[in-house]
Amino acid sequence: CSAAISLEKDRALILASIENMFEGRLDNFNSYVRTTLRTAVMHSLTGQRAPIPYKAVLWEALPAAPWTLSLLSSATHLPLPCRVPFYILHITHAVCILPVGLAAATELGKRFAVGSRAVGACV
Repeated sequence: CSAAISLEKDRALILASIENMFEGRLDNFNSYVRTTLRTAVMHSLTGQRAPIPYKAVLWEALPAAPWTLSLLSSATHLPLPCRVPFYILHITHAVCILPVGLAAATELGKRFAVGSRAVGACV
């Protein structure tokens, strides 16, 4: 083991606990960490967790593109130190803030609609 442990008795206790959990073999633990746990962690970091894929949300935000482009073109007269933050702000708004807001609104709408039904609807 290459983990930095402050006391050698702690190392023995940790190794004994790991062996107890993994049928008495550290190799089983190492195999589990390198295969099953690695796959689960990578999936949780890279897997689709949003109710709508990001590309679909960008399509929803597409009508805002002319507005964003007109804002960006209106700043051409500003000096460069003023234009750069202005461009960063509005591009970030168009490709990050607006899509996340749309996805959040979709998710909230889905959650609120679960308990609602039309007036006079049969159960």
